[in-house]
Amino acid sequence: LLGPVDDGVEAKDGLLDASFFVGHGHENTPRVGSAVVLTCSSEAKEACGILAQQLAQWYWDRRTEFTYPRDSSTTPWHEALQEMYAAYDQGQKVLLGDLGDNANAGTSGDVPFVCRKLLEKTSVPREGGKAHPRVLIAGLADHAAVKTCAELWERAHEAAKPLSELPLPLRIGAGHAIGADFGEGCEALVLSDARLRGIVNEGLWAIVDASPCITLVLQTSPWAFFSRADVARLTEAFHPSNYDVVVVKRGNVASLVEPMFSLGEAYEPAKVCCIMSTTPGANSYPMPARPRLRPAMYPECPEREWAAPVGTVPPRCGRGQKRLSEADEA
Repeated sequence: LLGPVDDGVEAKDGLLDASFFVGHGHENTPRVGSAVVLTCSSEAKEACGILAQQLAQWYWDRRTEFTYPRDSSTTPWHEALQEMYAAYDQGQKVLLGDLGDNANAGTSGDVPFVCRKLLEKTSVPREGGKAHPRVLIAGLADHAAVKTCAELWERAHEAAKPLSELPLPLRIGAGHAIGADFGEGCEALVLSDARLRGIVNEGLWAIVDASPCITLVLQTSPWAFFSRADVARLTEAFHPSNYDVVVVKRGNVASLVEPMFSLGEAYEPAKVCCIMSTTPGANSYPMPARPRLRPAMYPECPEREWAAPVGTVPPRCGRGQKRLSEADEA
């Protein structure tokens, strides 16, 4: 994640172990802070204490350099939208990461910012009569909306009516956590003329056409796609291979390229465009007030300075004391 340590940092005699504790910025507990922990012999304590400070400062300074792999680096939304259309016009399949509401990072997964912006964009005719891409947004968490869709699905089967004849007004997103607090475009989205396409994943997901261009996967809870098995839950009818653009609420979308294609389907990396947009959402800074939480490592918190450790951990007593005293670990 962070890359190799500076070559100027040399190994030290008596150093037994070195670990990075990254923490988690979405948990309101004292343990979320990051730390560098070195285990060493008592004779090496002074030298390793200096090394620990060097490593911690290096780790802290790397905040400004953090990004994702070159083939799916982070991009502001307005640039991501331009890149998406440019890639589509060139015949590329686009995999777009909604990074601000990254369910893989423990977010609410219910912020409809990307859905709203794509609905606005695709509702306006393109210059020269060009077509808009067909987009699959997989997905958006809204338990109540999935329940509404499931009830409509049952009524349609009982009445033997096509789903297209039944109205489906939906209010989706920003109702479960903190997504509504992140500014314009993050509030709940009202779909006045949605069309229910199906219920999949054992009733946990509802597939809805939000517009002729936008298909939305509504989920009972946040779900980050990782593998071909995850994607298979969408069924063949709504498989990502059927769409020009696929939006997922996760980071490092380049690692998800292969499952986006049907099993056995040949693909060329040059035919795929991976974009991760720094959208607003549940892990966008500033975070909501958490009195027990220190400022976040990422995004950058320029007003905070790294502080030296409080002290060292003494050797353990009791069980295992003989082994520890022989190694004289500190």
